[in-house]
Amino acid sequence: MKNLIIRTISGAVFVAIIIFSAIYATMAFSLFFLIMALLGLWEFQQLTKEEMSLRANLPAIIAGALAYALIALYAHEYFDRNLLWLIPAVFVVLASVNLLINGQESLVHTAIDGLGILYVVVPLALLNLFLNPFAVPGYHDPWGVLGMFLILWTHDTFAYLTGSMFGKHSLYKSISPKKSIEGSIGGLGFAIVAAYVVSVFSPVMGLWQWI
Repeated sequence: MKNLIIRTISGAVFVAIIIFSAIYATMAFSLFFLIMALLGLWEFQQLTKEEMSLRANLPAIIAGALAYALIALYAHEYFDRNLLWLIPAVFVVLASVNLLINGQESLVHTAIDGLGILYVVVPLALLNLFLNPFAVPGYHDPWGVLGMFLILWTHDTFAYLTGSMFGKHSLYKSISPKKSIEGSIGGLGFAIVAAYVVSVFSPVMGLWQWI
């Protein structure tokens, strides 16, 4: 129960920050998700690399920050979209730096770093485009981002709650032994309820689109 309370409070704070920054301070939104992206990239490296020294992994963190910054600055209309071609250049420089630092292991490091940036950093950076009316026409309302996070937060919270109370059948034991089929069903059910609530207040998309 204590773990649930901590998860719920932290989730509520997380959503509150997203709501406030998306509506009132889009640059703060960008900075917040930059931090989240880099923390996620570091965790991805922990899962995929044997060596976790700062020297071996700092190039990926810097490259991830640069890739995120280019997308976010474009979303905030600080430069023309043609400069997004600098993103491939970031990967070229990353490969070169890895060659100097990691030697024979440079190819492995570059592959892992590149995958981590594409898998973790780029999707979070693309959230900034939803706040720009010229980047994604028709989907520049903050609800496009806020609704998604409210549904995800609801799913996570209630999947944990129903799984803790009723979970008996493992969902995928070798991957995550504590997750249950019952918890997954409960999370999905409450996520659909959350999608309905979001559709009532959201000026973008209808009920079935949110579901």
